[in-house]
Amino acid sequence: MENISKKKTPCIIASDINIDFVKYGAHRETTDYINNLLVNNFIPMIIMPSRVTANSATIIDHIYYYEGSNSKKNQNVFTGNLWSELTDHLPNYLLITDKHSKADAKRPKVRLFADKNAISFKTQLSTTNWEPVFDCDSVNDGYHYFENRLKESYNSSFNFVQLSRQRAKDKIWMTAGLKRTSRHKNRPYRKWRTTRSSKDAENYNNYRRHYKQVIRAAEKSYFKDQFDTKTNTVKQLWSNLASFASLSKKKNKNNVLKLKENGKYLTDPSDLSDTFNKYFCSVGNNLQRQIKHDNMSFESFLPNPTRDSMFCLPVNDIEIYQIINRFNNKKSPGPDNIGPRLLKEIATKIVEPLVYLCNLSLLTGVVPDSLKIARVIPVFKKGDTCLVGNYRPISLLSIFDKILEKNYEHSFIFLFK
Repeated sequence: MENISKKKTPCIIASDINIDFVKYGAHRETTDYINNLLVNNFIPMIIMPSRVTANSATIIDHIYYYEGSNSKKNQNVFTGNLWSELTDHLPNYLLITDKHSKADAKRPKVRLFADKNAISFKTQLSTTNWEPVFDCDSVNDGYHYFENRLKESYNSSFNFVQLSRQRAKDKIWMTAGLKRTSRHKNRPYRKWRTTRSSKDAENYNNYRRHYKQVIRAAEKSYFKDQFDTKTNTVKQLWSNLASFASLSKKKNKNNVLKLKENGKYLTDPSDLSDTFNKYFCSVGNNLQRQIKHDNMSFESFLPNPTRDSMFCLPVNDIEIYQIINRFNNKKSPGPDNIGPRLLKEIATKIVEPLVYLCNLSLLTGVVPDSLKIARVIPVFKKGDTCLVGNYRPISLLSIFDKILEKNYEHSFIFLFK
């Protein structure tokens, strides 16, 4: 310690030394040991009992800190014990932070789909005035109003919040109820440590035993669902197995960092998006140029058109409910962020304007322009990751477009039976 003190370099010593600081002044060897620490400028940071039993309380887990003269002066030092039942010794901690440290702004912002937020979303939709939709003769105008009211309620109910550090470290099978149970578990433990009563010890042990059983059951249920052959395809089963059993982290192939275009590398996200969009939109035109054309028009192969040659039965709310209930909850949402699971919860609140818009689309033969917009995800195939031609597009359309497609499908099947 004397050599470390002479170098004036900051130093931290932490160990289970089994020298009881409580005996300072009453035990000569302990007193000499602590005085030797203080002479060499090592300050004992743990001054509260770290091991508490029914008959004793001792300070035998030590952390010594020598600040030195080479360390930064704008630092805060925090130390203490944690009330935890991980071991029979209370865990110790020592935090050295910068007084002018900035908050971590790198954590992403996410939407919380909690039950109370879902209830708020349904409440807002139930009080929304849908009369302007029914007054529209244009399906584009009607769907525009419908989409805007839906977005307003969605954004106000599921607003963006910064992802907490604790949430990012949670186990997959941890639910909100299990988290509350875990936090409550420390109460009987602290009470037992404070009173040292055998009755409190028994209550704590019983609670901990029950908590472990619930945790094991939740974990077992989660993995049982992941490897259930009745609900998962063979491909999904192998994917789940690889995610749990693989020793290497799964690489995200959709995270495109740079692209090469005209001999230059692009790294700006907006430039990457524009490059992908330009390439994917040009694929169809390039294929069309390769097709040999003659002077004959496709209209020469068609008979004379007959206006109002067929009639489709109007859609009703029962058909809409049936279509919605058949959607797979695991499917990803489109640009409007409304997924199958959320749609099933709000179906009763929006079914009336949705039925009107579907029938108006069938009557006029027009698909709303907003439903033609897709969220495109580039998926890497093989080769050089910097070449845009090595990616294929995955288009995620709005779930309301899928409802409209199903209505057209059912109408045409019924017509040609």
